[in-house]
Amino acid sequence: MNGLLKTTSVTSVISVDELLRRTQLLIQERFLVLELFAVAALYYLVLTTAWELVQRQLERRYGRGQGDAAADRR
Repeated sequence: MNGLLKTTSVTSVISVDELLRRTQLLIQERFLVLELFAVAALYYLVLTTAWELVQRQLERRYGRGQGDAAADRR
C-alpha cells in the first residue's frame, strides 16, 4: 500500500501535486524557496512514514491468521 501511495497517479495528483502547488504559492508570497520545499518534503515524509506504520500493523494482524492456518495444516 505504501508503494501505491508513492507511485499511483491518483494519489500523486491529489497529495503531491496539491502539496507542491501550495508550496509554490507560498514561495511566490514569501520568497523562501529552500525552506518551504524542505517543509513540504518533511510533510510528505511524515505522511508516508505514518502510513507505513499503519500498514505494518495491518500486515502483522492479518498475516498472523495466515501463519496460524499454515501451522495447523502441518
